[in-house]
Amino acid sequence: MTIQVTLNDIAVGTPYSATRCPIARALARCGYAASVNVTEKTIRYVDRRGQFHVLTTPAKVALFAANFDAGHTVDPFEFGLHE
Repeated sequence: MTIQVTLNDIAVGTPYSATRCPIARALARCGYAASVNVTEKTIRYVDRRGQFHVLTTPAKVALFAANFDAGHTVDPFEFGLHE
């Protein structure tokens, strides 16, 4: 699955929030995940069928989150999420 983090996700995302950061917003917006929690180590979500998933956070996602949380300018990007 390819996830696109948009300018809007970045603009309304909340720094230091595992559930309201741009990455969590993008995952929720895609309609695949009903509940999302993103950390530098894991992405946890409940899919529309109610199944719980824990995936390793891709390196470029962790770097984006660290830069966003630090207040640095970040750009929209996309990443693959694979189980």
